[in-house]
Amino acid sequence: MSITEQAGKAAQSTIDALKSTPVVLALVVFNVLFMGAMVFVSVKSNQHWDNEVQRWADLVARCTLKAEP
Repeated sequence: MSITEQAGKAAQSTIDALKSTPVVLALVVFNVLFMGAMVFVSVKSNQHWDNEVQRWADLVARCTLKAEP
């Protein structure tokens, strides 16, 4: 039996098991969607804080550095 046949057999048995318990399938789908949403929120939050840190660094630099004549 080749690897592709074994993988197909394993995938088919997994799908059959999930068909018999739809609650588990719903939980798997929910968890995948939830993880995707958390990754999206994390990336957006990181971008926001990078911008905020840069804004504060620019403000501090403007307030502390004296212009030379």
